[in-house]
Amino acid sequence: MRSAKAFVWVASLLFLAIAVAHATRFGEWVIADHYAATGIAFWLVMVLVPLGLGAWGFVSLRRIGR
Repeated sequence: MRSAKAFVWVASLLFLAIAVAHATRFGEWVIADHYAATGIAFWLVMVLVPLGLGAWGFVSLRRIGR
């Protein structure tokens, strides 16, 4: 279980890094013009889900380490 949580934590942070790199490379920070509300929801999920999973994995690993 510990290795699974570590994998989720690392994978989530990598996913977030890729999403940010993609937005930076292709200039998709201003998404309201191109994607409207669906795009905003998509980017919120792209950022919030990895951060949430990463935080969950980090807290779980710290709790296990005590």
